[in-house]
Amino acid sequence: MYRLLPLLALLALAGCTTSMPKQQARVDAKLIGQPYSTATARMGKPDINQPFPDGVRRLQRFSLSSSIRVLPSVTTSTYHGTIGLTPVSGTVRSVSYEDGYARTAYCDLSIVTDRSQTIIATTLLGDADECGPALTKVL
Repeated sequence: MYRLLPLLALLALAGCTTSMPKQQARVDAKLIGQPYSTATARMGKPDINQPFPDGVRRLQRFSLSSSIRVLPSVTTSTYHGTIGLTPVSGTVRSVSYEDGYARTAYCDLSIVTDRSQTIIATTLLGDADECGPALTKVL
């Protein structure tokens, strides 16, 4: 049973991943047409905030990252001793989700705003598997 836990965890995560075009569409639906303050309220201060050469539009880039627990940590220990005069031994397995394998997901979200600070375009940069967990800040 314990050998199946890593496989079951990976299968569960595989069902949660979404393709990049679907994630981009979800971000567009959530942010385009919204004031820029909506983005900063959800994601904080951008890593890059620079004007376009036309002086009207601005580009803001947010580096999103998150850490998720993927697999539990399983430790096995054995014990030996006696109860009265009878020798005993055994094996104990402990499953811990606190010490499990952690995965950090990286994803960049670029936002273009117009003169009135309304979001007019967004672009996701990264891998779909990496952006999925990171987008919890946005969606």
